[in-house]
Amino acid sequence: MNHQDAGARARERGDDTRADILALLRPGLWEDVCRIAGRHGVHVELARDSALFVARVEAEEPRAVLIDAGVTAAVGPLQRFVRSLWPHTTIIVAVGSWSDAEAALGRDADAVIHVPLREPEWSAAIVRALSGDDG
Repeated sequence: MNHQDAGARARERGDDTRADILALLRPGLWEDVCRIAGRHGVHVELARDSALFVARVEAEEPRAVLIDAGVTAAVGPLQRFVRSLWPHTTIIVAVGSWSDAEAALGRDADAVIHVPLREPEWSAAIVRALSGDDG
């Protein structure tokens, strides 16, 4: 059984316990992300390092992932990894407000948000990610 089949069967059985967003974040962002997400009734699961993030993505399809460019230099490869397993998972990348990497990282992401977090921008990204709205 492939990854997509396993996830679909879990959802059909009603035992879909996935977090709404799987996040690979620097420690200082975790509290802010959870506070903002909680206002929208969104559950965020923290992957404390890239290895755990990869293991969780391999285990089941996340509805959305949030990858902080301040945590790993492998943002691009992680985005492509997620997309290769789960083409419908929304990918959000967090970058420094004045990052030169934003354009490159944004090519493979569904949304780019900025650090420090801007609540309206982050709220809009959450809503789009979980509604499946690409626009």
